[in-house]
Amino acid sequence: TILTNPNNTHIFRDIKTIKFREVISETDGVKVVEVHQMGEVRVLWKRNEYVTQLRVTEDSNAQKIAFELLKSDVLSKFNGEWKLSGSLDSSGKVTTVSALEQDVLPQGMPPWLGK
Repeated sequence: TILTNPNNTHIFRDIKTIKFREVISETDGVKVVEVHQMGEVRVLWKRNEYVTQLRVTEDSNAQKIAFELLKSDVLSKFNGEWKLSGSLDSSGKVTTVSALEQDVLPQGMPPWLGK
């Protein structure tokens, strides 16, 4: 899928390359993966590269993907969860509903902003 694709650099515009991806564990429909990625952020005319290390937990039973920041050049907090669920549209067809909840705090911001 789009969210669990090992090379999702063509999907998320800020991710340039996946430096490495390692499966830490995989049991009973739950896979824990550590991902090191290099990205690029652009502010006005200036571009900056950054490195981010995440722990991603893919739970196919609960249909959710949680992510937790382990290390970053630009973020002090980046945690959240994607949830997928089914729903009926107006014609009675089953569609997929996705929801994203996340906490993001850039480095250098006062910690109380992240509460």
